[in-house]
Amino acid sequence: MKTSKSVKLNELAAAVNRRRERRACLRVPAPAPGRHTQAHDRCQAWNGAGYPDRLTGEAIPLGARITAVAEAYSALTAWRPYREAWDARVAMSELHKGVEKGRYDPKVVKALDELMSASA
Repeated sequence: MKTSKSVKLNELAAAVNRRRERRACLRVPAPAPGRHTQAHDRCQAWNGAGYPDRLTGEAIPLGARITAVAEAYSALTAWRPYREAWDARVAMSELHKGVEKGRYDPKVVKALDELMSASA
């Protein structure tokens, strides 16, 4: 059973991570009008909840969709000062949750999952 203190710390960590993600996206210079870059569009969510342009689905460049999934997988499986690195299976499970929430392109996550399964 989680204590009140651990729940509050988890909520605080989640809020800090959300803020860092927003700030990282805001630091990327905007591309010229009519042009998009992977760095600029990697913060777009599949369901349109991302920013800065709120693109949805296939309107998000494929490279940016791949970059978003790769960055998330890398962040989950890398050691952090506040937590250990996650196991690859647990990280993939988290990415699938992101698909259910509309964050990532289902095809990209499926492709990564197949790639990881083939290499195991």
